[in-house]
Amino acid sequence: MFDTVAERKDRNVIGQDMTTLNEARAAWDSLRSFRENAARNLRFTYGDQWVDKIRVNDAYVTERAYIESKGKRPQQFNRIAAFVHAIIGQYVQSPTESVCSARARENQSLSDDLTTTIKYAYQRNSLSDVDKNTLRMFAITGVACHRTTFCWDDTEDMSDVSVSDVNYNRIFFDRFGEDVRHTDLSLIGEIHDMSLNDVVSIFGYTPERMKRVREIYGYIHSDGGQTSLRNLDGDKLRNIDFLSSDEPNRARVIEVWKREAKTRYRCYDKLKGEEFHVEVSDIGAVDAVNEERKKQAVDAGASPDSAKLIEYGAPSVDRFWYYRYLSPLGHVLAEGETPYEHRSHPYSLKVFPFANGEVHSAVSLVIDPQKYLNRIMTMQDFVQDSAAKGTLLVPDHSISETMPLDEMRRQWSDPNGVVVYKYNVTGGKPEQVIHHATSSGALEMFNATNKLFDDIGGVSSALQGQSTKSGTPASLYAQQAQNSAILLTDLITAYQSFRESRDRKILRLQLQFYDEPRYLNIVGDASSRSFLFDPEKYKGIQFDLVISSSNATPIARAMQNEFLLRLLEMGQVDAKTILEVGAFPFGDKLLQIIKSNEEEMVQRQMKAQQELQQLGQQTEEQI
Repeated sequence: MFDTVAERKDRNVIGQDMTTLNEARAAWDSLRSFRENAARNLRFTYGDQWVDKIRVNDAYVTERAYIESKGKRPQQFNRIAAFVHAIIGQYVQSPTESVCSARARENQSLSDDLTTTIKYAYQRNSLSDVDKNTLRMFAITGVACHRTTFCWDDTEDMSDVSVSDVNYNRIFFDRFGEDVRHTDLSLIGEIHDMSLNDVVSIFGYTPERMKRVREIYGYIHSDGGQTSLRNLDGDKLRNIDFLSSDEPNRARVIEVWKREAKTRYRCYDKLKGEEFHVEVSDIGAVDAVNEERKKQAVDAGASPDSAKLIEYGAPSVDRFWYYRYLSPLGHVLAEGETPYEHRSHPYSLKVFPFANGEVHSAVSLVIDPQKYLNRIMTMQDFVQDSAAKGTLLVPDHSISETMPLDEMRRQWSDPNGVVVYKYNVTGGKPEQVIHHATSSGALEMFNATNKLFDDIGGVSSALQGQSTKSGTPASLYAQQAQNSAILLTDLITAYQSFRESRDRKILRLQLQFYDEPRYLNIVGDASSRSFLFDPEKYKGIQFDLVISSSNATPIARAMQNEFLLRLLEMGQVDAKTILEVGAFPFGDKLLQIIKSNEEEMVQRQMKAQQELQQLGQQTEEQI
């Protein structure tokens, strides 16, 4: 039988898997060039833009060192940071949200509940802030990656869906993928740095394993305290190593997800309408279930052929995702087949633009114009420093004993100074030289490069909200901003595709692991609501998910409220309905007051009826 996974029967034994570790190491090493380019893009966005190396006299030195060797200071005019911030601003100003639609017509009424369920995950994981930071790094590096799992939350004392941002320095995947959707990957993973207590808590689930885990990480002598003297400078991630952490008290754990293959039976249960796979060794249990169902049919007076059985054909090779958590020496801390019903790994990955297996981020396209801007500024600074600024020219015959050179310098700089000099018929008198240092064409070159930067990056001054020239029509200014936003549509649409992939996994995990009813509360926005999520109600539902425009903007909410008010004037809806559907700032409070008044009115009516009944009984007794 075909089986790429030699699974150990004794789960208390921690073996080694050097093959998977070497494959993960090769995948991580294959991304070295990408990490170097991403680090350069990040440095040009928020760091030193003069550290590219050039060759000078058969030696390589940084551009900064070369300019400083000339006694000058390189100038930096950072436009890339503003370019990235403009992308984030455009994303925030055009909010979108995930909207679910059930595929079966009879389940359409559940679509709104599924959409609210995703909003609940957004609120719990603060995904609005996470998405902004991920989009920022997506524009800089060209890669976005999130890890979506279902785990225990110590702060909330409950298990729920967890979404975490994965740094580009920690992610690795194989180099065989060519699909822009990255569905053809066969290996993906991440390197973690954990405290020893966390490693023992996660992987030491028996006393024997706990002891073995401590032996594997015996080189970690302390579990607390900070040993590095540097923080918040990015040095930790820039110099990251695959096998060891830069902190002596942190344990390196390598998470690897690999697509494996195994011979299995593909079964279909006609009674439950479910498809599943069965190991070759377990097919006898399926036959036993079928025999039991035939017996039940006979006992019910029906034919055995009428029983709904579990059907299966010949065994075939099944592809599935298999995870391993490895130590730097290849010890398998945990392993198993994917526990998720979506049968995939927990990572959502997007590389953009993914052209012929290469990635060229938005920031990488504007580095050359940025460098040229810096060179123009530095060149102008050179000219300014070398130009004459208030130099005093004094003919030697004009210097006398009554007005020596030092006294002449003092009097010249004094606002009320008087300079006495010897007159000569040939001419010549003290004269100050002031040169207005403006290199020929420097301003024109600077403006042309600035415009070139806007054309390449797709972020004009109108999109950034900068003031325009007087006399510019408002319609033209708005059109310029819209045209500039069109150039960024490709990048933002790619990120929305990434969000769709991630949100599908979020909802699939919620449908899988929300095995008990729970209240989901959405607060803090115009669509605040809460409902009881009943897992039995949504079991087996098939859905489609898309990213659509959100009504979270003030303009969208105003249009929605205006439409509802028109319906109220026409008598098509009542006030209670528009408060439930609309996005009024006082809607929840007013709706609560209306419901409270209705309840009081019902109680008064019931009390009045009881009093009438009692009065009628008393009247009958008197008669």
